[in-house]
Amino acid sequence: MPRGKAWSDKEDAALCTAWCATSQNPIAGADQKADNLWTLILQSYRTIVPGSKRSLIALKNRWSDINREVSRLVGCLVVVVGQNESGKTEEDRFEDALKLYEARQGEEFSFAAAYEVLKDKPKWTASVNKKRPADGNAAETRDTKRPQGAKAAIQSLKEGKLLEMQYAASRSIARSMERKNDILSEWASIELFNMPDADPDQRAQFFKILRQKKLSEMIKKIAESKQSDDETSETYQVSAAETEIPMGFNQESSGVASESQEENIVEIADL
Repeated sequence: MPRGKAWSDKEDAALCTAWCATSQNPIAGADQKADNLWTLILQSYRTIVPGSKRSLIALKNRWSDINREVSRLVGCLVVVVGQNESGKTEEDRFEDALKLYEARQGEEFSFAAAYEVLKDKPKWTASVNKKRPADGNAAETRDTKRPQGAKAAIQSLKEGKLLEMQYAASRSIARSMERKNDILSEWASIELFNMPDADPDQRAQFFKILRQKKLSEMIKKIAESKQSDDETSETYQVSAAETEIPMGFNQESSGVASESQEENIVEIADL
C-alpha cells in the first residue's frame, strides 16, 4: 500500500491545534462520540489549513503517531526531571530528554512542532509537574538572570501565533455547531408541518411566519451592510476634513478642494 504525502511541521501543529481546540472545548468536546468529535476536528483542521486534502482517517492515524511519540518524550522528560541534577536549566533537561528518547527508540524525536503545541496541555504536563523538585526557587533565580535569547524570542512568537490559531478554530467550531443546530431545528419544524395529517390552516400559518422571519433576517442584513458602508464613508469624510490645507491656499480654493474631496469620498463609498 503506497504511503501518503509526508506531513509537514505546519500540518502537525495545525492538527494538534485543532485537536486541542475541539476536544478541550466545553461546547464541542463535551459528550461527543468519537466519530462526531473527529468530524469537528477535521473541520477545524481545514479551517487552519485551507485546501488541505487530508482525510479524517489520515488525521486520526497521524494523531495516533503524535500522541504516542509525544507521550514517550514526556516519559523521558519525567525521568530527567526526577533526577534533579544540580545546575540544570529547563533547556538542559529537555536536551537530556531528547537524548534519552533517541537512546530508547533508536531514532531522533521527529514531532517537535507537535510537541510545542501540546507541551503545556494538562494531559502532557501532569506527570512532569509531579516529578519537579519541591523547591524551585534556585532554578527560577538562575533563569531570571539569563536574558531571553533570539531562539527563545522566536519560539515565544510562534507559541503566540499557535494560541491565536487555536482560539480562532475554537470560535469557528462553536459558530458552526450553533448554525447546524438552528438549521436542524428549522428543518424538523418544516418536516412536521409537511406531514400528510398536518392541519392545512396551521401549515399555512407556519409558513407565513417562516417567510416573515426570513424576510426580517434579510432586511436586518441589508441594514447592517448599509450601516457598515455609512460608517466607512464617515471615516473617509473625517479623514478628509482633518487634512491640513497647504499654506498659500485662499478660502475659495480651499472650498473647491473640499468639494472635490467630498466627490471622491462619495465615489469611494459607492464602490
